[in-house]
Amino acid sequence: MFLDGHTSTYVRTVTERLRSLFGEDLLGVYLVGSGSMGGFDPQKSDVDLAAVVSGSLSLEHKREAVRRLSHAALSCPVRKLELVVYGAQAVEGPSPSLRWELNLNTGAAVGVEASFDPGAEPGHWFVLDVAMAREQARALFGPPPQDVLGEIERGRVLRALLASLRWHRENDWEGVQSVLNACRAWRWLEEKTWSPKPVAAAWAHGRVDDPGLIDDALARGTDGSSALDKDAVLRLVKNVERRIEQSLGES
Repeated sequence: MFLDGHTSTYVRTVTERLRSLFGEDLLGVYLVGSGSMGGFDPQKSDVDLAAVVSGSLSLEHKREAVRRLSHAALSCPVRKLELVVYGAQAVEGPSPSLRWELNLNTGAAVGVEASFDPGAEPGHWFVLDVAMAREQARALFGPPPQDVLGEIERGRVLRALLASLRWHRENDWEGVQSVLNACRAWRWLEEKTWSPKPVAAAWAHGRVDDPGLIDDALARGTDGSSALDKDAVLRLVKNVERRIEQSLGES
């Protein structure tokens, strides 16, 4: 793992609590995102976990998981924990449904945000999470991720990347995440390689007309101090969107 000591201990405790709660129904717990890919920064990163259970969860089990893992019950040492629990039937086989059982965000930055309804949230985030997890996740409990997570076809990943770029374009006022996500999407499009955002930004640095924009995005991180040049951000994002749209048209 690429986590600091405090976060490693926290992740092990989360895993132990999931095992205690779900028992033999818990098939696997996986570290995903920056924590598995080498870009983890305890000052900026979240802890991203995916868990797989053998079947659907009862409402009682969902509520108990939220209670045991909430920031008040188990203090998260970074901004927040992002945990998604899937039933095995939702992630197995080709082009899985990805209809999750529980989506929990908790930490000092957010309190507790728990959802039990996959229809209430945009599905593209979970397509990308599982696509990354299948290739890059690290098993904290259970078999390798490729044994439980089905492969998601390329067109579906591209459509999810396009949706994520558009979401950031509409919601990211600062522009930093728009730039970094565009770099990661671009690299996956060209090389089918998932990478931490800073690594993807370094890859894109020599491929853009305005490398200073990427330098600014990396320097500012997530401090929210000021916005990047909106026109420059839009040009980069639209360029990546066009590349994805062209690839979708050719597939």
